[in-house]
Amino acid sequence: MRRLFYYSIALIFLLLLECSQNIASGGGGETTNGMVIGTLLTQNNEPASQTRVILIPDTSNPVTAGTVNAEDTTDINGNYLFSNVKPGTYNVQALHLVNRTSTLVMGIQVNDDTVTAPLDTVRDPGSVKITLTASLKVPNSYIYIPGTTLYTMIDTLDSVAILDSVPAVILPSVNHGVTTSPQHSIIRYRLPVKSKETVLVVMPSWQHSRRIYLNTSPSGAGVSENVYNFPVLIRLTSANFNFTEAKLQGEDIRFTKEDNTLLSHETEQWDPVAQKAAIWVKVDTVYGNSSDRFIVMYWANGNASDISSSTGVFDTTQGCAAVWHLNSNCLDATGNEHNGTNHGAADTAGIIGFSKKFSGNDSISIPGLCGTPSSITLSAWARLEQPADSGAEVVSIGNAVLLRMDDTRFNNTFGTMASFHANNTHYDFCCGQYHAKTGWHHLVFTINSNTFEQKFYVDGVLHDSGTVAFPVDYTGVGQNTVIGVHGHDKVNVYDFTGLIDEVRFYSIPHSAAYIKLCYMNQKENDALIQFEQSLLWDNPN
Repeated sequence: MRRLFYYSIALIFLLLLECSQNIASGGGGETTNGMVIGTLLTQNNEPASQTRVILIPDTSNPVTAGTVNAEDTTDINGNYLFSNVKPGTYNVQALHLVNRTSTLVMGIQVNDDTVTAPLDTVRDPGSVKITLTASLKVPNSYIYIPGTTLYTMIDTLDSVAILDSVPAVILPSVNHGVTTSPQHSIIRYRLPVKSKETVLVVMPSWQHSRRIYLNTSPSGAGVSENVYNFPVLIRLTSANFNFTEAKLQGEDIRFTKEDNTLLSHETEQWDPVAQKAAIWVKVDTVYGNSSDRFIVMYWANGNASDISSSTGVFDTTQGCAAVWHLNSNCLDATGNEHNGTNHGAADTAGIIGFSKKFSGNDSISIPGLCGTPSSITLSAWARLEQPADSGAEVVSIGNAVLLRMDDTRFNNTFGTMASFHANNTHYDFCCGQYHAKTGWHHLVFTINSNTFEQKFYVDGVLHDSGTVAFPVDYTGVGQNTVIGVHGHDKVNVYDFTGLIDEVRFYSIPHSAAYIKLCYMNQKENDALIQFEQSLLWDNPN
């Protein structure tokens, strides 16, 4: 009702008053021009009287604009009015003359009729601080916000430039210009400004940025402990990313921490046609039970080169023995180069990018046993499509350490299981569940050589554990690592029919929190990642 009241008052003013302010078009008198009326409120939801309002073409450059902007001051009811406005798109920039609160009402379309601008509220302003790179430190250059009066000249001796008293809105763009040239460049699109805060623009050669929150609270991944040196999976789709804004193969993608430290990343998949991407980002600390910690993604820099690095993410100095994404090849993502040879497995869509499809007589072989570590984390994603007579091998380090699905031994009590060879015996750890034709499952087996603890997880949940007081014995078993068949060179059983993806082998025993975070982040319905919603192509108002 308040909104209707304010608009009614404004309409009465249209009938009773003649506008005497300057004309936005700079001309006068054409009856085909339109009118703009609107109302502003204070933060207490009261009429924002004594507020100076300026009607500005939305692309206007405050340094080079040759036309005079129309001005008005709101009345006691917070109403303003502009008449004789030429057709076009305009912004209304407002500043309260007493308490210096402000706003920016954007995208007002004017034809030859009366347009009512959206009801808005004047708020405490913020500021924008831009890191000045060499490309911005051009003589006679400046930074400005199109469609406003806001700009600042650049001092080439400074390291930053600051725009003060910026309305707390999402700015469509922040631009860079030079007084001696009509050209301009975009520093950053869709920049959110908050009241009483300074937004820092780093990496100004990248036109787009966006926060990605790592939600480990109960509403997200539900992990209460801190997890360190974690490869975070970022999935991009048409629902959360505009692929046309980035380079063709995503070469300009970058990620930083909250403190602007650059993060290593690996682009496993980039498909602008299907609008899908899978990117691994190495985060030194994912904080437990948190929903407000974030990393920042940058894109849209035509001059950027590709810095994707699998070895930077899967670091051998931090326990990565081998990582096989199983996309279009069977290469090891670590620097250990435990690369595989494909024996008939087909490429197909996986749970993360592409995976390998096995038909019961296919396999991937990797020479050797990946360094024969004594402490271990062995993990894989698997989707078993057809039960095997005795079970289906997912991955086997020479039969010394393995993951197997739907093992039917001992009156069908095993189900999906893990096993390791020690003291001339295989020690088995089982979940008692059968998973054929039930979709994707995340299997993890850990061995701690210091405590002699062994743990088996399915889908982030601990299912079996033990304390076998013998180290892993790599002798007397197979000589190679295999995926999709049994690992002993002399045995041809446990063939796998289905899909296998993201097989990893570590020389350290990862924690339960790390394993759960892997599952919650990598499963089809990712529970860890939350994209900043305010930047999803929304209305700047």
